[in-house]
Amino acid sequence: MKRIVSIAIKDIKVMLRTKEMLFWNIAFPIIMMLLFTAIFGGETQFTVNIGVVDYDHSNLSNTFIDALNATDVMKIKLYEDNQTLFDEIINHRLNAYVVIPEGFEENITSGYSSYVKVYVDNSNPQIASVVEGLLNGYVQRFNEEIRNIYIEKMGEGPVPLDPSLLEHIKAFGKPLDIVSIPVKGTERVGYKEYMLVGAIGYGFLFSSMASATMVIVNEKTMKTIRRIKLSPTSPIEMLLGKTITILLNTYLYVMIVLAVSFILVRPNVIIQWPEFVLIVTLGALSGIAIGLIISILFKTPEGASGAAVTIAVLLQFLIGLYFPLEMLPPFLRQISWYIPMTYATSILRSITVFGESLWRFTDSIIILFAADVILYTIGALAYKLILEKEE
Repeated sequence: MKRIVSIAIKDIKVMLRTKEMLFWNIAFPIIMMLLFTAIFGGETQFTVNIGVVDYDHSNLSNTFIDALNATDVMKIKLYEDNQTLFDEIINHRLNAYVVIPEGFEENITSGYSSYVKVYVDNSNPQIASVVEGLLNGYVQRFNEEIRNIYIEKMGEGPVPLDPSLLEHIKAFGKPLDIVSIPVKGTERVGYKEYMLVGAIGYGFLFSSMASATMVIVNEKTMKTIRRIKLSPTSPIEMLLGKTITILLNTYLYVMIVLAVSFILVRPNVIIQWPEFVLIVTLGALSGIAIGLIISILFKTPEGASGAAVTIAVLLQFLIGLYFPLEMLPPFLRQISWYIPMTYATSILRSITVFGESLWRFTDSIIILFAADVILYTIGALAYKLILEKEE
């Protein structure tokens, strides 16, 4: 028993001396709690972009649009014709658009039913579900208001209405209806397609970033850095060799994910291999570069590995792996676009799930490439600094 207690005391002292590992053990659950509270706490509202074309141009249609625009959730933009709206939704600049037909006001004020056509971008299943729920809920409230106006006017007549008839009017009257029409080119995307790209992006964080950190950490632990310094191989050659190894590891991970997905869930995706490999490579290089930087910021292997895993776990919520970035609180959404892997994940999802051309994202590719060059240069300098410290 005494020996068991002695071993326990020794291990506790080691743990307390390793301040970096102790920090991550305490900080990680706190950070996760704050992050989950910020994302899923129920106080964050995201904005959906709704286009509207009004062919009626009446007082009631203007009132309908103004009421839509008065909500904090829907951002309304007016358009002149359907074709412009269609182009906007196909390019994912709108989450949905609403068409108000001619005769909208005349039908409703005459006691007849009217309708609005709603076209929803179904390429993002979560956002599409929210948009449909918002618009249906709004139309339901609009109908209640119109019914109350009908009943009030009926009650002003010379003959009082039977109360039971009023109840029938409330129950069955539907002045306005929604006609939902799927937008061709967006209807085929489901959650399994969305999550496939999320699983691939997961490799940027763990197969790339965490692996790059551990490669350097292992050299520190095994005291092999000094032998590298004395070898005829230059530091940059050594670093490039390790980078190729980690890239191959990431490619292997991605291929396994694709194989398992195609066998088990059969996602409806389009893979143009040269474009796909290019973006996977740029995303993986971002992770490798950040991993190299992490490895120099911490003195102990425990601190570096703890930081790499913690950062990877946190970043998976910020780069769009599991849910749309629109669902993040505004301040987290802004932070996410400073993370290079966000661009890689976004481009991958667009070209594989939505079938879009890679060259539509030239600006994003340039940003991703520039970030890789800058971060990898910093990582290479950090690696060189590690070697110099071992002289």
